[in-house]
Amino acid sequence: MNLDVFLTKQCNMKCEFCGAYIDTEPQKLKANDIDKILHSGRKYGFRYTTFSGGEPLLYNELEEALKFADSNGFWVNITTNGLLISQETIDFLKDKNVNLRVSLHTLDPKKHWEITGTDTLEKVISNIQLLKRNQMYFSLGCTIYDENINEIENMVDFAFQQNAAFIRFTPVVGVNKGKVYSTDKEFYSHSIKKIIEQSIKYKDFLYYEKGKISPDEKVLAMMTTRRCPAGSKLFMIVDSENNLIPCQFIPMEKGWYIELEDYDNLEKDFENLRKIMNYNFKEGLEKGHRGICSHCEYVNTCQGGCLANRLQKGLTISDEQPICLYHIMRDLFEDIPKTHCQLLLDYWYYYYNQRITGKDKIRACVRKLPIWEVNFRMDKPRKFNPITAN
Repeated sequence: MNLDVFLTKQCNMKCEFCGAYIDTEPQKLKANDIDKILHSGRKYGFRYTTFSGGEPLLYNELEEALKFADSNGFWVNITTNGLLISQETIDFLKDKNVNLRVSLHTLDPKKHWEITGTDTLEKVISNIQLLKRNQMYFSLGCTIYDENINEIENMVDFAFQQNAAFIRFTPVVGVNKGKVYSTDKEFYSHSIKKIIEQSIKYKDFLYYEKGKISPDEKVLAMMTTRRCPAGSKLFMIVDSENNLIPCQFIPMEKGWYIELEDYDNLEKDFENLRKIMNYNFKEGLEKGHRGICSHCEYVNTCQGGCLANRLQKGLTISDEQPICLYHIMRDLFEDIPKTHCQLLLDYWYYYYNQRITGKDKIRACVRKLPIWEVNFRMDKPRKFNPITAN
């Protein structure tokens, strides 16, 4: 259950699809505010937080923020572009319960410059190699769109070689500066197929545990037909502009957020946001969903799925879901060799159960499902010959 905190909008990169970067944005959240936010969040039931931005390593009270996260019992993920990682950073973080997720969207220097507006790929890769040499636990995050979708295999290989715990791919969302990009169900299908191919390629190095019960293909429906978690007890965000928002990919002009006036007692604000989102989803059901959603057997649990995929296209909460992961996964699974189907089901089911807990078990973000990731074993030497892989 995540309560994420966007520490600042300042950043030393200018990624072309990012909506967070504002060069002159002053830092607004103070470390003492973060202590209050996380204290209230813990009482409300949140257990995990991602410190993001902007670039969180530019936040000048990060050490204090991490101390407050620890004292409030939070497991912390820091999402960074990797440019400021140093030996000093590593020494500071090494004994803390923190995962560093380095955003890396390409291994092509020219494309990296086009994406980030900086000539820094060599430096970022050098810093990732520094993490490897220090045996740091870290992961990679890659935003995918038309220009880099064919790098998925190379990115997975790179993550494996650098001892990353996992790599997660996220399709670009058409909000803020991402509005110029277009993704559709064909793009999603093509992306997931490539990630599945890599999961099979690295099957002997995947980290997961088989349960007592082997899941069948019903797990595909279970994972992909749950209500969007935005604004639920599974996921909320406090941004650097003093807003409590359900999801960074929901256009702010929709008004589905709360402007925070103080941080002393946020439980009422968390609950109010949850009620706002529940009301909107309920209204969607009462009005009736359209298109393929109208006659889907899962409409009452899915409730139209991902809000971002609809709202960023100008659709309403009742409109047809333009990107239905259930249909995409069902179609893809028909072409997967049967020898690998159970492997994938066991693998995905393990991570799905790891992340969906508590009263909001019915909800799971489609962008954070294990189908988007390749998770590697950390207890096995990473020697791999793709020529002999089946």
